[in-house]
Amino acid sequence: MYSGALQLFSGWGTYRNVIIRGAYKIGDNLTLVLSNTGSSLLEIKGIDIYKPSASLIDSWEGLIKLQPGESYKINIENIKNVNPGDDVEIVITLSDETVFKYRVTVQ
Repeated sequence: MYSGALQLFSGWGTYRNVIIRGAYKIGDNLTLVLSNTGSSLLEIKGIDIYKPSASLIDSWEGLIKLQPGESYKINIENIKNVNPGDDVEIVITLSDETVFKYRVTVQ
């Protein structure tokens, strides 16, 4: 019974959160800095970048595993229609289909 109770309550007190620390235009590339500010492992499987008008700029697919407190820099190449000062919407999809959506200004 004791081990069953531990399994039952093991998920309490954990939360998942990914934030964007920055979006930088360097040449024709867009560099995103992502951080796991939650208390459990995150598996990011996709990132979509949109203009505020809802038109898709680009997508990235892969797998990034972030432990709590870790950050990761991802470069998305050949982004020519975004400039410093532009607002973009970034949609981050986790492996369990949880979605985080942010609007950031490109630096």
